[in-house]
Amino acid sequence: MAYIGSMKMEGGRTDITILGDVVNTTARLSSEAASGELLVGDKTMEMSALSKDAFERRQLNLKGKKEIVDAWVVKQ
Repeated sequence: MAYIGSMKMEGGRTDITILGDVVNTTARLSSEAASGELLVGDKTMEMSALSKDAFERRQLNLKGKKEIVDAWVVKQ
């Protein structure tokens, strides 16, 4: 579940914010990825129907998570 909201800012600009555990986890995975990498979580890999055997698995201790997060490395 994620929450999306917009706010009118100074100068008439609208600022969009998205909040939620999934959004935070995605941001943390993005910050852990090296140049040219994309890290995706377990659920994303399951939904992609790709074989996990073809990708490198990393177990990450992400900020805000009590348990280790499995991530899969997709490279360019």
